[in-house]
Amino acid sequence: MKDRFFVADTAVLKKEENARGVLYGAPEGQDARILADKARGLMAQDRILVHVALDDARMATLAELLAFFAPDVQVESFPAWDCLPYDRVSPHQEITAKRVAALSTLLAWEKEQKRFPRIVLTTVNAITQRVIPREVLEGNCFAVAKGQSIDVAAFQAFLQNNGYQRTETVRESGEYAMRGGIVDLFPPGYEEPLRIDLFGSEIEKIKTFDPDTQRSLKDVQEFSLFPATELFLHEDTIAKFRAGYREAFGAVRDDDPLYVAVSEARRHSGMEHWLPLFYEETQTLFDFVGGALEVKASEDFTTASARVLKKDVDLGFTLLADILQHPAFLKPEFERIRSQILGEMASDNDDPGHVAMKAFNQLVFHGHPYRWPLNGTEESLGKVTHADVLNFYAREYVPSQVILTIVGDVTTEQVTALVQTHFGAWKKPPPPPRNVKKSAPVERKTVQLIEKDLTQSNVILGHGGISRTNQDFYAVTVMNYILGAGGFSSRLMDSIRDKQGLVYGIMSHFDARLMPGSFWVNFQTRTEATNQAVQGVLAEIKNIRDAPVSDQELSEAKSFLIGSFPLRLDSTAKLAQVLAQVEFYGLGFEYFSQYPKWIERVTKEDVQRVAKQYLDPQRYALVVVGNVAKAKLKH
Repeated sequence: MKDRFFVADTAVLKKEENARGVLYGAPEGQDARILADKARGLMAQDRILVHVALDDARMATLAELLAFFAPDVQVESFPAWDCLPYDRVSPHQEITAKRVAALSTLLAWEKEQKRFPRIVLTTVNAITQRVIPREVLEGNCFAVAKGQSIDVAAFQAFLQNNGYQRTETVRESGEYAMRGGIVDLFPPGYEEPLRIDLFGSEIEKIKTFDPDTQRSLKDVQEFSLFPATELFLHEDTIAKFRAGYREAFGAVRDDDPLYVAVSEARRHSGMEHWLPLFYEETQTLFDFVGGALEVKASEDFTTASARVLKKDVDLGFTLLADILQHPAFLKPEFERIRSQILGEMASDNDDPGHVAMKAFNQLVFHGHPYRWPLNGTEESLGKVTHADVLNFYAREYVPSQVILTIVGDVTTEQVTALVQTHFGAWKKPPPPPRNVKKSAPVERKTVQLIEKDLTQSNVILGHGGISRTNQDFYAVTVMNYILGAGGFSSRLMDSIRDKQGLVYGIMSHFDARLMPGSFWVNFQTRTEATNQAVQGVLAEIKNIRDAPVSDQELSEAKSFLIGSFPLRLDSTAKLAQVLAQVEFYGLGFEYFSQYPKWIERVTKEDVQRVAKQYLDPQRYALVVVGNVAKAKLKH
């Protein structure tokens, strides 16, 4: 068997003679020289050489040879897991660290302006393994810099949620320790651990240190913090896993250790092998070195996006223009997708969290389009026809409705020419005006109990919320952070979780949309503790209405919201998405410079005012999914 190399290209496969090749017959050591020369030749084209070695030993040897013979070439190694598929043990932490670091570095390479010859070394086993979607990893990496302010509790929550293990002394990759104003951590891909000295919430110093002697070494101005795991236990991934697990194995026993651990957002040995159950789609290494096309729908708009290398920007416009202006909508594909969605709906009906959210939306958005799930219902999907889809596209997808954002190394003149070339001939009349009225507010306490034979209750409590254009949006954001969106530092977590021990996790949300969205609190609790937890939530809502928040709460909330704002803009994909939303909601381009100021201007009086105006502990919708009789809910 021979080593193989691939030239990374866009998502649309090109039939090029030099896109793939086989390397054989080279004397020991000369293969590294050949690969380096090939990578240097590809540098001018902004292309990366991906070399697939026979095994891990061969990959490691090549990495050493390239470091010696070609120090000008940037090399990343992407190993395979060191365990069998669906094993009961997780991959070794060092292997995971190398894989995450390699994927993160590939994302960073795309943003760099300076060109280098680059090689990705991997193995046959590694390229066949599925990995998390690149947009998920992009959303869980950020830069940490000297002088930056951070919310320490939120930072600790990030480390916990992203696979870091807390220890007394940091010695290995993926570990962290916290002692007063000092945070030690060993991010994946780094040769030495890092020590962060805090003065209050501000990062005063960053240094590397020796893991054996624990002595500080060199000063560091900034560093990129990568996750220490390939699998993230977030609310949406947990819900997806639960539904997929039940679909695959049927009814789940209460003592199933994997299912119980993931449901409670706890990591479990071997859970990485169930990666496909956590995401709608998974990817491979090649998705991190090429391009991608994607279409998504939300309650307010549809997004079509293309991500390509600079040299392929014209190709990206060609593909994007084609799917927007000339979608095929083949009837067999329509039937396949409809059957797929109907199957997902059947699975969703077994997920208590999904059932609760669907019922909650029906109560809060009664008579309004927001009450329906994005995919519709079994009844509506069964009635929709192929002709309905064609008519909807013809009526709604018109150029007057389009917002186009481009982020990258292109000029205004280039973009203007590309838009004219690919979209200039697109002519359609605007759609008929819509007259959608605001949803009527919840008039009184409304309770819906949904019986399911469960050991825990899934609870959602809330009511109508605000629109994205509401002038109180920023004060509400600060207030909600203090109440329940601030992770471990929030009042709900402190009261319901830490002091009363009723839940593992609890959060409050304001979903601000084009029209007023909703406010809700969601949690899971022991069946017999349902009533106590609900009353605890109502008490915290009443407390934040009745008395001003503390100076410390206000300061920490504003510090986190302002400090984390740049993380929403730290990739071209994120920036393009935010730009489109700013234009869609009419926020104005001063949004980027003014957001920190708008948050900073929020006062304690503002927080109490919006709490009184937009939170109501008397008129709300309450949905409980679980063993209703044992819950003994008082309502």
